[in-house]
Amino acid sequence: MHENLKFTLKLDEKISKFDKFKGKDPNSKEDRAEISDWQAIYASNQYGTHFLIYAKFIGKKENSIFKVETIQLYLQNYSGPVTIGFVPHASIEEIPIKDEDPDIDPRFEKRKKYFLQVSLKAVCRKQPTYSFNPKTSIELSDNSIIMTSPIYVPANPNLTKIFDPENRKDSLFVDEMFMERMGSNIIISEIGKTRLLELYYLNEGFVTKENLKDAGIDVDLNSTQQFTDSPFSNYELNIASARTPRYPCIPIYAICEIK
Repeated sequence: MHENLKFTLKLDEKISKFDKFKGKDPNSKEDRAEISDWQAIYASNQYGTHFLIYAKFIGKKENSIFKVETIQLYLQNYSGPVTIGFVPHASIEEIPIKDEDPDIDPRFEKRKKYFLQVSLKAVCRKQPTYSFNPKTSIELSDNSIIMTSPIYVPANPNLTKIFDPENRKDSLFVDEMFMERMGSNIIISEIGKTRLLELYYLNEGFVTKENLKDAGIDVDLNSTQQFTDSPFSNYELNIASARTPRYPCIPIYAICEIK
């Protein structure tokens, strides 16, 4: 039954594009539509904080296909001590449905699956929303699957001292996605090193070669990791260790329904 644990993402060309929350009148139909048409696509608990990501897929319906023009995202922190927000990077790409994939369904022989990567950061409130236009054509149909997977960017280095080996022991916030406290020592964890390498090869400027050096990582020695600038390829590479497993019994999948 775990295959059924999916959000439903309704695709409707009448959904209003989001502009801003401030100054909206909840008694106005237009304003109410703009602030109310968010749909959940992902839920998780990181840094002790439970949060959900909501989306609006803006586009046009052509026959039985919904052509996506813009994807808008909204993150709501629900409980926990650390505020999480977006970093300006997101991407979506079509991915293969392999033989062992539980999303194979004989009722939907032409089903497509898409990998949506979003970038998040702890102790970050500047961007509770983020919008982007897909770089390639995204055409969704009924029962298409959206798989959402965050990639985390290190929290404020001034707080964590993650790239300051001489003063790392004085960290005011140990970033658990990358670091570990061991008594009076604070170190970069092995999973943290893998995540930093992934960010570096994503080529978005989140992590520099100098940052890696300060974190005790030699890029040349780790070239066998074979990271690329393809988010899904990197996800597949890390699936057994640092990233989310591929099973659908966690709230990271949404099934499309065209209105």
